[in-house]
Amino acid sequence: MTRASTPSIFVRAEWDSEASVWVAVSDDVPGLVTEAETPDELERKLGVMIPELLELNDALMGGFPPKAR
Repeated sequence: MTRASTPSIFVRAEWDSEASVWVAVSDDVPGLVTEAETPDELERKLGVMIPELLELNDALMGGFPPKAR
């Protein structure tokens, strides 16, 4: 049995020393920008936000680009 591969999503997390928070963004998930005080908190937030944003972006695009008739 072959297991379907899951696409990779690259998330960049950086420490913002002025705000004292971790900030995460991703070009792979449109709209993803979040922050948290700890890496663990950031990971929990991303675990919720990424699937929600991927679903929302898919719904908004509505199968874009449309198929030619």
